[in-house]
Amino acid sequence: MATILQTIREQEFTQFPVYDGEKFIGLLSESGVTNWLSRNVEDEIVSLVETKLHQVISYEEEQHNYEFVDREMSVYDAKEIFKDNLEEGIKIDALLVTENGKEEEGLLGIVTRWDFLRIQ
Repeated sequence: MATILQTIREQEFTQFPVYDGEKFIGLLSESGVTNWLSRNVEDEIVSLVETKLHQVISYEEEQHNYEFVDREMSVYDAKEIFKDNLEEGIKIDALLVTENGKEEEGLLGIVTRWDFLRIQ
């Protein structure tokens, strides 16, 4: 957990794919981290170093806030995925890029909805 908080501060990343070995577990967002902190502050002593990401990810508001896409997807198609899901009331925070858009493939990159706000 300490590494994630450091990355948020240094790199300004907001989405973190979580893996258990090579198995994808889910997408951790800043709001998931905030939810975890707010629900554990009562304990007063929370070890950020000892806390594992799989413990924190259960505090995510949206458990399926991502989609896997293939590396050949255009920027326009990616933007449409965000738009279409939003119109259906589904909040997608990130597109996880793999070779063929399959969850079991290695992660090549990540595109967040905030990336589109920066390029418009």
